[in-house]
Amino acid sequence: MSGVKYIILFALIAIISAVLPLWADEDDAVNLYNEGNAAYRNKNWDEAIEKYLAAVNSGVSSPELFYNLGCAYYRAGDIGRAILWFERARILKPRDRDINKNLAFVRRLTQDKIESIYRNTLLQWFWKVMEKISFSELWWILLIVSLAATLAISYSILQLRGYWLGITLWIIFILLAGGWYIKGSRLWETHLAIVVVPKVDVRSSPSEDGEILFTLHSGTRTGIIERRGDWYRIAIEDGHSGWADKNAVEKVIFR
Repeated sequence: MSGVKYIILFALIAIISAVLPLWADEDDAVNLYNEGNAAYRNKNWDEAIEKYLAAVNSGVSSPELFYNLGCAYYRAGDIGRAILWFERARILKPRDRDINKNLAFVRRLTQDKIESIYRNTLLQWFWKVMEKISFSELWWILLIVSLAATLAISYSILQLRGYWLGITLWIIFILLAGGWYIKGSRLWETHLAIVVVPKVDVRSSPSEDGEILFTLHSGTRTGIIERRGDWYRIAIEDGHSGWADKNAVEKVIFR
């Protein structure tokens, strides 16, 4: 029995040794967050940004932290990074009123006014709906719709009615399943990026010798298609694409 006691004791020591650093890191992040809030209240925007970023670099992913970073960058006059952090906050908390309100506000301040090629289409509506639903919420909706569709189909087989209701529900289920897969794999969010420099020339090839196709400004949303060395091939919402210095844009999903 004494041998078993020693094994249990060593196991407890190992668990405590593993957990204590996590608690310490969490305390450090909370302190940094509070210090950032204090700096923000005193209108020390650069100090607030420094403290918030230190909290982020400690491994914290919080919509409140990301939102505060967006506000601090806006106050500091950096529209591009304000949009970047509001976008990151929105992904974690997609229907938060303050996040969406501030994101919409700073988007209106951007210089580039680009209309989506999918404007006023069902596809644009579908993406907007997906942006408003979190991954876990979509999972529960899928479960409910699939159960309802199964019950409707089963009822139609037994009673010879309700067939089209079941088919309609299964079509909805398939659409939602596609959205669930996209959100789960972060297919669109992984490629979403924001221009974070005042101006960037987008070129025909990944080189300074490439022809300038168009110019983008701070805060514009882009999608990253591929990378070659220090260049990203990006696309904007109107369908145009080209190559930009990778330091000019920053991915919304960063870890």
